[in-house]
Amino acid sequence: MSRTASLELKPIGPCRWQIALALALLAPSALAEDVYVGKVAGQDVVTDGLLRFAYLRIGHELSLKERGPNLYAECPSDNSRNWECEEPSGWWELRTRGERITGTWTKTRGGTGRPIALQATPHTYDDVLLGANRVAIGKTVRTGTVTWAMKKELRSGIAYPILLSGPDAAALSRINAALAKRFDDAVLDALTMEAYETDEKILYADEHVVALGGKSAEDGGGAHPTGGYSALTWNLHSGEVVDWETLMRAAPDGAVDLARDDLFLAAVLRELQRAADHDDGGCLSSAAAIMQCHDRTCADVPSLKGRTGWPMYPTGKGLAVAPDVYSETERGCRGETVVVPWREVRRGLKEPSDLLPK
Repeated sequence: MSRTASLELKPIGPCRWQIALALALLAPSALAEDVYVGKVAGQDVVTDGLLRFAYLRIGHELSLKERGPNLYAECPSDNSRNWECEEPSGWWELRTRGERITGTWTKTRGGTGRPIALQATPHTYDDVLLGANRVAIGKTVRTGTVTWAMKKELRSGIAYPILLSGPDAAALSRINAALAKRFDDAVLDALTMEAYETDEKILYADEHVVALGGKSAEDGGGAHPTGGYSALTWNLHSGEVVDWETLMRAAPDGAVDLARDDLFLAAVLRELQRAADHDDGGCLSSAAAIMQCHDRTCADVPSLKGRTGWPMYPTGKGLAVAPDVYSETERGCRGETVVVPWREVRRGLKEPSDLLPK
Protein backbone atom coordinates (compact mmCIF):
# COMPACT_ATOMS: atom_id res chain seq x y z
CA MET A 1 0.00 0.00 0.00
CA SER A 2 1.24 3.45 -0.87
CA ARG A 3 1.92 5.74 2.06
CA THR A 4 1.68 8.89 0.01
CA ALA A 5 -1.41 11.04 0.28
CA SER A 6 -4.13 10.27 -2.26
CA LEU A 7 -6.97 12.33 -3.65
CA GLU A 8 -10.38 10.70 -3.99
CA LEU A 9 -12.66 12.28 -6.62
CA LYS A 10 -16.37 11.60 -6.20
CA PRO A 11 -18.30 10.78 -9.38
CA ILE A 12 -19.41 14.07 -10.92
CA GLY A 13 -20.47 15.38 -14.32
CA PRO A 14 -18.44 14.64 -17.46
CA CYS A 15 -16.94 18.17 -17.61
CA ARG A 16 -16.86 19.13 -13.95
CA TRP A 17 -14.30 16.40 -13.10
CA GLN A 18 -11.71 18.28 -15.17
CA ILE A 19 -12.38 21.46 -13.16
CA ALA A 20 -12.15 19.52 -9.88
CA LEU A 21 -8.83 17.97 -10.89
CA ALA A 22 -7.40 21.32 -11.98
CA LEU A 23 -8.36 22.93 -8.65
CA ALA A 24 -6.74 20.04 -6.77
CA LEU A 25 -3.50 20.46 -8.72
CA LEU A 26 -3.50 24.20 -8.03
CA ALA A 27 -3.92 23.75 -4.27
CA PRO A 28 -1.03 25.10 -2.14
CA SER A 29 1.81 22.57 -2.34
CA ALA A 30 2.71 23.07 1.33
CA LEU A 31 -0.60 21.51 2.35
CA ALA A 32 -0.10 18.44 0.16
CA GLU A 33 3.63 17.80 0.27
CA ASP A 34 5.49 19.44 3.15
CA VAL A 35 6.21 17.54 6.35
CA TYR A 36 5.87 19.45 9.62
CA VAL A 37 6.97 18.62 13.15
CA GLY A 38 6.16 20.38 16.39
CA LYS A 39 3.58 20.36 19.14
CA VAL A 40 -0.20 20.22 19.24
CA ALA A 41 -1.74 20.74 22.67
CA GLY A 42 1.63 19.92 24.24
CA GLN A 43 2.08 16.66 22.33
CA ASP A 44 4.87 16.01 19.78
CA VAL A 45 3.42 15.46 16.31
CA VAL A 46 4.40 14.91 12.68
CA THR A 47 2.11 15.95 9.85
CA ASP A 48 2.15 15.13 6.15
CA GLY A 49 1.06 18.59 5.02
CA LEU A 50 -2.44 18.94 6.42
CA LEU A 51 -3.60 15.56 5.20
CA ARG A 52 -2.49 13.05 7.83
CA PHE A 53 -0.62 13.21 11.12
CA ALA A 54 0.36 11.25 14.21
CA TYR A 55 0.94 12.03 17.86
CA LEU A 56 4.43 10.54 18.13
CA ARG A 57 3.99 9.09 21.61
CA ILE A 58 1.01 7.07 20.40
CA GLY A 59 2.11 6.66 16.80
CA HIS A 60 -1.14 5.58 15.18
CA GLU A 61 -2.04 7.71 12.19
CA LEU A 62 -4.95 10.15 12.12
CA SER A 63 -6.18 12.45 9.37
CA LEU A 64 -7.24 16.07 9.02
CA LYS A 65 -10.47 16.99 7.23
CA GLU A 66 -10.98 20.58 6.11
CA ARG A 67 -14.26 21.89 7.55
CA GLY A 68 -13.94 25.58 6.76
CA PRO A 69 -11.40 28.35 6.10
CA ASN A 70 -8.29 27.40 8.16
CA LEU A 71 -10.42 24.92 10.16
CA TYR A 72 -9.67 21.20 10.29
CA ALA A 73 -11.30 18.29 12.08
CA GLU A 74 -9.06 15.70 13.73
CA CYS A 75 -10.31 12.38 12.36
CA PRO A 76 -9.49 8.67 12.13
CA SER A 77 -7.06 7.64 9.41
CA ASP A 78 -8.25 7.51 5.81
CA ASN A 79 -7.30 3.82 6.02
CA SER A 80 -9.81 3.17 8.82
CA ARG A 81 -13.42 2.12 8.57
CA ASN A 82 -14.55 5.30 10.36
CA TRP A 83 -13.04 7.71 7.85
CA GLU A 84 -16.30 9.67 7.51
CA CYS A 85 -15.40 11.26 10.90
CA GLU A 86 -18.81 11.92 12.39
CA GLU A 87 -17.26 12.65 15.81
CA PRO A 88 -13.88 14.45 15.48
CA SER A 89 -11.43 13.93 18.34
CA GLY A 90 -10.32 17.57 18.12
CA TRP A 91 -10.36 20.78 16.06
CA TRP A 92 -7.43 22.67 14.56
CA GLU A 93 -7.68 26.39 13.72
CA LEU A 94 -4.54 27.27 11.79
CA ARG A 95 -2.48 30.10 10.33
CA THR A 96 0.27 29.36 7.79
CA ARG A 97 3.29 31.66 7.60
CA GLY A 98 5.98 30.38 5.26
CA GLU A 99 7.44 27.24 6.79
CA ARG A 100 5.57 27.68 10.07
CA ILE A 101 2.03 26.74 11.02
CA THR A 102 0.53 28.09 14.23
CA GLY A 103 -2.93 28.00 15.71
CA THR A 104 -5.19 26.57 18.36
CA TRP A 105 -6.37 23.05 19.20
CA THR A 106 -9.67 22.47 20.97
CA LYS A 107 -11.33 19.27 22.07
CA THR A 108 -14.73 20.56 20.94
CA ARG A 109 -15.83 23.55 18.88
CA GLY A 110 -15.77 26.57 21.17
CA GLY A 111 -13.82 24.71 23.86
CA THR A 112 -10.69 25.88 25.69
CA GLY A 113 -7.86 26.33 23.21
CA ARG A 114 -4.32 24.98 23.43
CA PRO A 115 -1.45 26.08 21.17
CA ILE A 116 -0.34 24.54 17.90
CA ALA A 117 3.22 25.26 16.67
CA LEU A 118 4.59 23.38 13.66
CA GLN A 119 7.75 23.83 11.59
CA ALA A 120 8.57 22.37 8.17
CA THR A 121 11.28 19.69 8.22
CA PRO A 122 13.40 18.13 5.47
CA HIS A 123 12.79 14.67 6.95
CA THR A 124 10.15 12.37 5.50
CA TYR A 125 6.94 11.62 7.35
CA ASP A 126 7.89 7.93 7.66
CA ASP A 127 11.36 8.73 9.02
CA VAL A 128 9.97 11.00 11.73
CA LEU A 129 7.34 8.41 12.67
CA LEU A 130 9.98 5.66 12.89
CA GLY A 131 12.38 7.96 14.78
CA ALA A 132 9.93 7.91 17.67
CA ASN A 133 9.97 4.10 17.91
CA ARG A 134 9.89 2.70 21.44
CA VAL A 135 11.71 -0.64 21.31
CA ALA A 136 12.20 -3.49 23.76
CA ILE A 137 14.40 -6.58 23.17
CA GLY A 138 13.15 -9.97 24.32
CA LYS A 139 15.02 -13.00 25.63
CA THR A 140 17.90 -14.53 23.68
CA VAL A 141 17.20 -17.74 21.74
CA ARG A 142 19.72 -20.06 20.09
CA THR A 143 18.81 -21.86 16.86
CA GLY A 144 21.57 -23.80 15.11
CA THR A 145 24.61 -21.54 14.79
CA VAL A 146 22.83 -18.24 15.46
CA THR A 147 21.48 -16.49 18.52
CA TRP A 148 18.57 -14.11 18.08
CA ALA A 149 15.90 -12.21 19.95
CA MET A 150 12.58 -10.58 19.18
CA LYS A 151 12.64 -6.78 18.90
CA LYS A 152 9.25 -5.24 19.77
CA GLU A 153 8.04 -1.75 18.89
CA LEU A 154 5.74 -0.82 21.75
CA ARG A 155 3.39 1.64 20.01
CA SER A 156 2.52 -0.69 17.15
CA GLY A 157 2.97 -4.02 18.93
CA ILE A 158 5.11 -5.28 16.04
CA ALA A 159 7.75 -7.84 17.03
CA TYR A 160 10.49 -8.96 14.68
CA PRO A 161 13.72 -10.96 15.03
CA ILE A 162 17.20 -9.50 15.24
CA LEU A 163 20.31 -11.70 14.96
CA LEU A 164 22.77 -11.36 17.84
CA SER A 165 25.51 -13.73 16.73
CA GLY A 166 26.42 -15.97 13.79
CA PRO A 167 29.38 -17.53 11.99
CA ASP A 168 30.28 -14.41 9.94
CA ALA A 169 30.06 -10.85 11.33
CA ALA A 170 29.84 -9.09 7.95
CA ALA A 171 27.10 -11.42 6.73
CA LEU A 172 25.27 -10.99 10.03
CA SER A 173 25.32 -7.21 9.55
CA ARG A 174 23.83 -7.51 6.05
CA ILE A 175 21.10 -9.86 7.23
CA ASN A 176 20.22 -7.59 10.15
CA ALA A 177 19.97 -4.63 7.77
CA ALA A 178 17.40 -6.58 5.73
CA LEU A 179 15.54 -7.58 8.90
CA ALA A 180 15.54 -3.94 10.09
CA LYS A 181 13.97 -2.83 6.80
CA ARG A 182 11.23 -5.44 7.12
CA PHE A 183 10.70 -4.41 10.76
CA ASP A 184 10.35 -0.73 9.81
CA ASP A 185 7.90 -1.56 7.01
CA ALA A 186 5.80 -3.67 9.39
CA VAL A 187 5.78 -0.91 12.03
CA LEU A 188 4.65 1.66 9.45
CA ASP A 189 1.91 -0.65 8.22
CA ALA A 190 0.70 -1.22 11.78
CA LEU A 191 0.68 2.51 12.57
CA THR A 192 -1.02 3.64 9.35
CA MET A 193 -3.63 0.90 8.74
CA GLU A 194 -6.83 -0.05 10.49
CA ALA A 195 -5.06 -3.21 11.61
CA TYR A 196 -1.85 -5.04 10.76
CA GLU A 197 -0.12 -7.99 12.38
CA THR A 198 2.67 -10.41 11.58
CA ASP A 199 4.09 -13.48 13.31
CA GLU A 200 7.34 -13.79 11.34
CA LYS A 201 10.14 -15.44 13.30
CA ILE A 202 13.31 -17.50 12.86
CA LEU A 203 12.24 -20.89 11.50
CA TYR A 204 15.56 -22.66 11.02
CA ALA A 205 19.31 -22.17 11.17
CA ASP A 206 22.36 -24.36 10.64
CA GLU A 207 26.02 -23.70 9.80
CA HIS A 208 25.08 -22.49 6.30
CA VAL A 209 21.71 -20.68 6.35
CA VAL A 210 19.11 -18.97 8.51
CA ALA A 211 15.41 -18.80 7.56
CA LEU A 212 12.65 -16.46 8.60
CA GLY A 213 8.95 -16.78 7.89
CA GLY A 214 5.39 -16.32 9.04
CA LYS A 215 1.95 -14.98 8.27
CA SER A 216 0.80 -11.39 8.03
CA ALA A 217 -2.67 -9.88 7.92
CA GLU A 218 -3.72 -6.34 7.14
CA ASP A 219 -6.89 -4.28 7.09
CA GLY A 220 -6.57 -1.05 5.15
CA GLY A 221 -10.23 -0.11 5.54
CA GLY A 222 -11.28 -1.80 2.29
CA ALA A 223 -14.03 -4.33 1.64
CA HIS A 224 -12.24 -7.06 3.57
CA PRO A 225 -8.86 -7.75 5.19
CA THR A 226 -6.05 -9.45 3.27
CA GLY A 227 -3.44 -11.91 4.41
CA GLY A 228 -0.36 -13.71 3.19
CA TYR A 229 2.62 -15.84 4.06
CA SER A 230 6.29 -15.24 3.33
CA ALA A 231 9.56 -17.06 3.95
CA LEU A 232 13.13 -15.97 3.30
CA THR A 233 16.45 -17.77 3.64
CA TRP A 234 19.84 -16.06 3.97
CA ASN A 235 23.33 -17.43 3.41
CA LEU A 236 25.10 -17.03 6.77
CA HIS A 237 28.50 -16.60 5.09
CA SER A 238 27.61 -14.06 2.41
CA GLY A 239 24.51 -12.36 3.83
CA GLU A 240 22.73 -12.87 0.49
CA VAL A 241 19.17 -14.16 0.09
CA VAL A 242 18.99 -17.78 -1.05
CA ASP A 243 16.57 -18.22 -3.95
CA TRP A 244 15.87 -21.93 -3.74
CA GLU A 245 14.10 -22.14 -7.09
CA THR A 246 17.11 -20.79 -9.00
CA LEU A 247 19.12 -23.74 -7.69
CA MET A 248 16.66 -26.21 -9.23
CA ARG A 249 16.11 -27.45 -12.77
CA ALA A 250 13.17 -25.57 -14.26
CA ALA A 251 9.99 -27.51 -14.91
CA PRO A 252 7.94 -26.82 -18.05
CA ASP A 253 5.10 -24.35 -17.59
CA GLY A 254 1.59 -25.74 -17.32
CA ALA A 255 1.21 -29.48 -16.76
CA VAL A 256 3.84 -31.25 -14.65
CA ASP A 257 4.61 -34.95 -15.00
CA LEU A 258 4.86 -36.29 -11.45
CA ALA A 259 7.00 -39.23 -12.61
CA ARG A 260 9.93 -36.87 -13.25
CA ASP A 261 12.38 -37.55 -10.41
CA ASP A 262 14.83 -34.95 -11.78
CA LEU A 263 12.41 -32.02 -11.26
CA PHE A 264 12.07 -30.39 -7.86
CA LEU A 265 8.58 -29.08 -8.68
CA ALA A 266 7.44 -32.60 -9.48
CA ALA A 267 8.74 -33.69 -6.05
CA VAL A 268 6.79 -30.84 -4.40
CA LEU A 269 3.59 -31.89 -6.16
CA ARG A 270 4.11 -35.56 -5.27
CA GLU A 271 4.35 -34.56 -1.60
CA LEU A 272 1.26 -32.38 -2.03
CA GLN A 273 -0.70 -35.31 -3.46
CA ARG A 274 0.35 -37.55 -0.59
CA ALA A 275 -0.70 -34.91 1.93
CA ALA A 276 -3.98 -34.25 0.10
CA ASP A 277 -4.91 -37.93 0.37
CA HIS A 278 -5.01 -37.49 4.16
CA ASP A 279 -6.43 -33.96 4.10
CA ASP A 280 -9.90 -34.42 2.63
CA GLY A 281 -11.55 -31.00 2.43
CA GLY A 282 -8.52 -29.24 3.91
CA CYS A 283 -6.11 -26.66 2.55
CA LEU A 284 -3.69 -29.03 0.83
CA SER A 285 -6.43 -31.04 -0.86
CA SER A 286 -7.85 -27.74 -2.08
CA ALA A 287 -4.45 -26.80 -3.53
CA ALA A 288 -4.22 -30.14 -5.32
CA ALA A 289 -7.71 -29.67 -6.75
CA ILE A 290 -6.95 -26.11 -7.91
CA MET A 291 -3.92 -27.40 -9.84
CA GLN A 292 -5.93 -30.36 -11.21
CA CYS A 293 -3.63 -32.99 -9.75
CA HIS A 294 -4.75 -36.48 -10.75
CA ASP A 295 -2.78 -39.71 -10.77
CA ARG A 296 0.61 -38.87 -12.31
CA THR A 297 -0.02 -35.29 -13.53
CA CYS A 298 -0.86 -31.85 -12.21
CA ALA A 299 -2.44 -30.20 -15.24
CA ASP A 300 -2.62 -26.54 -14.20
CA VAL A 301 0.40 -25.45 -12.16
CA PRO A 302 0.84 -21.66 -12.10
CA SER A 303 4.46 -21.02 -13.04
CA LEU A 304 6.52 -18.83 -15.33
CA LYS A 305 9.62 -20.36 -16.89
CA GLY A 306 9.47 -23.07 -14.25
CA ARG A 307 9.26 -20.64 -11.32
CA THR A 308 6.26 -20.67 -8.98
CA GLY A 309 7.38 -17.97 -6.53
CA TRP A 310 6.04 -20.12 -3.68
CA PRO A 311 7.53 -19.50 -0.21
CA MET A 312 10.23 -22.04 0.72
CA TYR A 313 12.47 -22.57 3.73
CA PRO A 314 14.76 -25.33 5.03
CA THR A 315 13.89 -27.66 7.89
CA GLY A 316 15.76 -30.53 9.50
CA LYS A 317 13.99 -33.06 7.26
CA GLY A 318 13.85 -31.22 3.95
CA LEU A 319 12.76 -28.09 2.13
CA ALA A 320 9.33 -26.82 3.21
CA VAL A 321 7.19 -25.38 0.41
CA ALA A 322 3.93 -23.45 0.81
CA PRO A 323 1.92 -23.75 -2.43
CA ASP A 324 0.46 -20.28 -2.96
CA VAL A 325 -2.55 -20.96 -5.16
CA TYR A 326 -5.33 -19.85 -2.83
CA SER A 327 -7.92 -17.14 -3.43
CA GLU A 328 -8.38 -14.28 -0.98
CA THR A 329 -11.33 -16.08 0.58
CA GLU A 330 -8.96 -18.98 1.34
CA ARG A 331 -6.16 -16.74 2.64
CA GLY A 332 -6.11 -18.69 5.91
CA CYS A 333 -4.58 -21.58 3.95
CA ARG A 334 -1.53 -19.56 2.92
CA GLY A 335 1.47 -20.94 4.75
CA GLU A 336 0.31 -24.58 4.76
CA THR A 337 3.43 -26.50 3.74
CA VAL A 338 4.64 -29.80 2.42
CA VAL A 339 8.22 -30.90 3.08
CA VAL A 340 10.34 -32.34 0.28
CA PRO A 341 13.02 -34.66 1.78
CA TRP A 342 16.59 -33.51 1.20
CA ARG A 343 17.36 -36.57 -0.94
CA GLU A 344 14.57 -35.47 -3.34
CA VAL A 345 15.79 -31.87 -3.25
CA ARG A 346 19.29 -33.00 -4.28
CA ARG A 347 17.90 -34.82 -7.32
CA GLY A 348 16.30 -31.59 -8.53
CA LEU A 349 19.44 -29.41 -8.22
CA LYS A 350 21.10 -28.05 -11.35
CA GLU A 351 24.42 -28.71 -9.64
CA PRO A 352 25.56 -29.68 -6.12
CA SER A 353 25.20 -26.97 -3.45
CA ASP A 354 26.90 -26.68 -0.08
CA LEU A 355 23.83 -24.87 1.29
CA LEU A 356 22.04 -28.19 1.84
CA PRO A 357 22.60 -30.06 5.11
CA LYS A 358 25.10 -32.86 4.95
